[in-house]
Amino acid sequence: MLTILPDVIRTFRADFESTALTITELDTAAAVDALRARQIDIVFGRIGSPLLDISIEPIVSDQLIVAVPLEHKLAQRQKIDLVDLAGQPMILFPRRISPFYYDSIIAACFGAGFSPHILHEAASIVSQIAFVTCGLGIALVPNSISSLGSGKVVFRPLVQDVDVVTIGMAWNSDNHNPALVALIQIVRQHIELEKGLRSARPAPLFG
Repeated sequence: MLTILPDVIRTFRADFESTALTITELDTAAAVDALRARQIDIVFGRIGSPLLDISIEPIVSDQLIVAVPLEHKLAQRQKIDLVDLAGQPMILFPRRISPFYYDSIIAACFGAGFSPHILHEAASIVSQIAFVTCGLGIALVPNSISSLGSGKVVFRPLVQDVDVVTIGMAWNSDNHNPALVALIQIVRQHIELEKGLRSARPAPLFG
């Protein structure tokens, strides 16, 4: 989503010069409340659970990988089994920020037979990576952010395939604002363009 959002905004502003576009950063739960209150028109976030009055469309579906400090013993492996994370200090965001995404990570750990040892909480994925870089623990993060690391953190794929809906867009089902309808279509067009570019790129390297 980070790769297409600038182009989406530029396209929308060019097509709707007289329409004010305001961007606000909110937790997912707060953003859904703001949607319902008609304080905002659209949300981009980790929203996976069906909502009766909200239309949700997944944008980027990604797999979880493990962010590990460079000096950690697990960094020597090419792939990491989820069960090997049992007892490891884990860095995760507070559940209130994105309940569905949080629950999907916890469910994956439970499915592997353990309850994660969450030692630190970080409000964003970027902060999670920063905590890992400091050697404070490991983190389960989307594969798409593996380029954010430094030389002090490595990313390793899981043995298991754990899919998570990383980013989706959501809007009021009965909101027929022409500008909103146009924005949704612009997002869809850029998603298709990004898919075409991604299929032409080489697979990411872990390390």
